Amino acid sequence: MAMGLERPGRKDNAGLSGPADHPVALALWTLIGLCLAIGLIILTYDALLLLFAGVLFAVLLRAMTRGVVRLTGLPDSLGLAVTALCLLVLGAAAVLLAAPSVTEQVANLVQAVPQAWNSLTDRISRGMDLAGPLGEVSKDMGSELTPDAGTLQTVLGSGFGAITGAIGAVGSLFVVLVTGLYLAADPDVYRRGIVRLIPIRGRGRAREILELIGHRLEGWLVGAMIDMALVGSLTWLGLWFLDIPMALTLALFAALMTFVPNIGPVLGFVPILLVALGQGTGTLLAAFALYIAVQTVESYLVTPLVQQRAIALPPVLIFFAQIILGLVFGLWGLALAMPLTAAISVLIEELYIKDGLEGGSLQPARST
Repeated sequence: MAMGLERPGRKDNAGLSGPADHPVALALWTLIGLCLAIGLIILTYDALLLLFAGVLFAVLLRAMTRGVVRLTGLPDSLGLAVTALCLLVLGAAAVLLAAPSVTEQVANLVQAVPQAWNSLTDRISRGMDLAGPLGEVSKDMGSELTPDAGTLQTVLGSGFGAITGAIGAVGSLFVVLVTGLYLAADPDVYRRGIVRLIPIRGRGRAREILELIGHRLEGWLVGAMIDMALVGSLTWLGLWFLDIPMALTLALFAALMTFVPNIGPVLGFVPILLVALGQGTGTLLAAFALYIAVQTVESYLVTPLVQQRAIALPPVLIFFAQIILGLVFGLWGLALAMPLTAAISVLIEELYIKDGLEGGSLQPARST
């Protein structure tokens, strides 16, 4: 090969290294690549978060499929088909049976929450004589929560925003479901594709880390589903016993919010307390006691189970990860902060701590 056509970074006949082998050049190219990767993530974070949500759904499908295969002895592909069909039937039954009641309760809840908030601010203002800045802030928040139907333009704008938001949510859910189904159908294809992007000597270690991330996410996700089911059931029973209206919708909202640790359980019970406020002080205190009881059961029964099956992360780390991801990526970042933090923590533990600081060696490559 002619000297003018030699690739940069390759050693010439005299044993001298090219420009790309220089430490400064290597650091510069690494910095440029890192900046490009960060920029790409910022530009496409919506699609990446939807992809990660699809991965979580695929992990859940694979866990349920393994249970079906163990119980029935069916092949893996048929087990996945049975699992997906059961989920489809359960989802359709839930929509047909509960959707009319939930829809009506949601409409009532949209009206009841602003009214309850206005009632709360009025009581605070009368009881504590807050005519200063705090009273003004409470009135402003109440006016923001109260629907403004003064003009036709406001009503049409609110309705159009609700419709487009609903369409966007349904579209995102469809993308997550389809992505998860495809990933669960043949996960080895995508796993091999990721591994082949790694240099040959590190492919064995890459496979090991991917499997470890999958196990950690599966353990956390199964525990989270149990947590949501328990919180939703206990909340519904408690609200039904206390004769608080819209019990089913409020319990479903509390169960969904449980998916988001730390912040979610508090947000999930805010509508319950506001609705209970309209029923009287005694009902409000009973609803608050219900919240304490449900959180106590969840903390002492479900949380230890989740921590045994998944990686145990410090609460402060989870809280700040939720704040950072929520500010950067919005609602999706807040909802997926816990599994994202769990996956990233595995990468840091395995690659940086074990292989880097503790001097672990890369495993020999296996056949792909």
